[in-house]
Amino acid sequence: GFFCVVLTKIEVLSRQSLSLASVRKQQIKILKNHAGLDFVKDYFDVAVPDALWTLRDECLFPISQALSHFPLAPFYSLAFPFLKIYQHEFRPSHAGALFLGMQAKKHIYQLNREELQNVFERQPIPNQSGEQGLFLARYENFPLGTAKLTERRVEVLLPRHN
Repeated sequence: GFFCVVLTKIEVLSRQSLSLASVRKQQIKILKNHAGLDFVKDYFDVAVPDALWTLRDECLFPISQALSHFPLAPFYSLAFPFLKIYQHEFRPSHAGALFLGMQAKKHIYQLNREELQNVFERQPIPNQSGEQGLFLARYENFPLGTAKLTERRVEVLLPRHN
């Protein structure tokens, strides 16, 4: 058989090493405007939250004016990720899709009971609508997440927990 040993250095941080200087590096950077917000407004015909916006970990986060001046400790977030930013596109995060799905007027895919059952059983859903693209998925007007409609099928994107 094959046997391999990997040695690595692990740096343990004490409370002293997490100094105020390292926390200041995490100061929230506020964006004046972002193209992703214009995309959401136009594509889903919806109002975005009246908030300040910041980028972190390839996501766009809304934050309140009151929280914008706090230093952000490593690995903490003050809001939910609204949009995921990919190289050439913006997509609502799951939390963003739930928020948008309650008020969006365009690009909504209403699942019926049989389609929802197929989602949970990881069975294919044929696209009979003829539409294609990114949609917000709903069941009985309750937001579920996003749906990707291709020429042949509907793929509902839900987070999975182990």
